[in-house]
Amino acid sequence: GGVAEISMNETSDEELAIGGQMKRQYMNDVWCMSLDTGRWVQLVETPFGPRAAFQVVLLADHLGSTKSGQDAIMILGGRLENGTLVNDVWVAEVSTDPTNSPDVPILSWSERLRSAPWSPRSHFAAATRSWSEVFIAGGA
Repeated sequence: GGVAEISMNETSDEELAIGGQMKRQYMNDVWCMSLDTGRWVQLVETPFGPRAAFQVVLLADHLGSTKSGQDAIMILGGRLENGTLVNDVWVAEVSTDPTNSPDVPILSWSERLRSAPWSPRSHFAAATRSWSEVFIAGGA
């Protein structure tokens, strides 16, 4: 439970599964699945610790929502393995390496906020319209 899944964009054939909770173990692994082949590839773990019940949103370049001209994903809050709720924000810029495997994304992570202005929470909703507009609602 608590895993976050996201399609990279409307034209992509890739989906990411990030972290979550499996039985009593919290995870911070990242997996990419090709929707064309059904093949799963494990990417590097996230730089933040294992967590569950967080949110992930896509910052898609085609929406003009990234500053770098690349797609990015944003991780918001969640619950850590020790039960602590957090309100940090992480962003991973997404790129590819055509010399390696062009259908496997490379994620470059950075912490954007150690403590966002909203209260720490889990099990909430998040959406975005642009890089500068991320909406969150509810939670525990």
